[in-house]
This record gives sequence, C-alpha cells and structure tokens, in this order.
Amino acid sequence: QARRDLITKSVSADVPSIMITLASSIAVLIFAGAWSATEIWAPITAGSVAVLCLSAAFLSAGIHLLIVGVRTGELSVVAPFRYLLVVWAMISGYLVWDELPDGWALMGIALVVGSGIYTIRREARLGRASGAKGEE
Repeated sequence: QARRDLITKSVSADVPSIMITLASSIAVLIFAGAWSATEIWAPITAGSVAVLCLSAAFLSAGIHLLIVGVRTGELSVVAPFRYLLVVWAMISGYLVWDELPDGWALMGIALVVGSGIYTIRREARLGRASGAKGEE
C-alpha cells in the first residue's frame, strides 16, 4: 500500500484521480477473478449480491477519496486513514459474515501496516533531508 501511495503521488496532475481509481479497480478485478478460480463456489443469493454491490460502491468511493487525499496532501497525514481500511474490513467481516481474522491474518496485517509506516516515515525523512539540502 505504501508503494502504491508513493506511485499515486508521483502520477502527473494531468491524470484525473478517477482514472487512477478505475485502473486500481480493474487491477483488483483481474487479480480477484484469477484468485476466485481456485475457490469452491456456493450458490449466491440476491441478498449476497446486494451486499456485494453496496460493498463495492463504498470501497470504490473510499479508494477514490484516499487517492485524492494522497495526491493533494502529505502522505504522513493520509496514510493512517488507509490503515483504517483494515479496521473497517475486520469490523464488517465480523458483522456481515461473523468472521474474525486468525493468528496468521493478524501477523500479516501487522507486517503490512508496519512496513507501510516504516516506508512512509523513511520517505518523509528523505524528503526533509533533500529539502534541507536544497535550501543551502
């Protein structure tokens, strides 16, 4: 996620944020579609389709707003909100599907969040260092 934020920040301002959102959504669709081929499918109910559509709409809106935030604000300010996605995913997973992450998932979450925080702090430190050199 941190790398994606850094790449998003470097995209030309001429590219609309909605196009970055669309590209991100298409990438997720392709990878999720490939991954779903390995899963055992159960019949899908109309209620499940409605929940999935609503979830997709909220997720797309959230990703778009995060992209706009990353492009217009400081990464060190915006990044904590990206990690709130993990919290909301766990809450909705529990409320909708009565599922909680297991130990492996929690370790993965800690690894992703920790590496993202490290990367963003390092980039901020490097940015301040290069800014200080430019002022001399």
